[in-house]
Amino acid sequence: MYHVEFDKKFKSWCVRSQKIITKYYTTNFPNLDIPVLHTEQGKKYIKIVEGNSVYAFINKENGDVLMTEFDKTTKKTHRRKYY
Repeated sequence: MYHVEFDKKFKSWCVRSQKIITKYYTTNFPNLDIPVLHTEQGKKYIKIVEGNSVYAFINKENGDVLMTEFDKTTKKTHRRKYY
């Protein structure tokens, strides 16, 4: 279930992900604005949004990072476990 350790690791994951996005855009698209990740809380998942697109879903119960399917739902395929 959602707890303090989850929150700490989740924030760390977001910071690392934002650094990867920033480096990618700075290197490959220096004239474009760098998208900033933000979150939307749900009952079971945290939705990670990059600009206007869903970047990933995080399962609050087990920390699985899930791929997106059509920007609104989770896909059963895992990207990785972030903790």
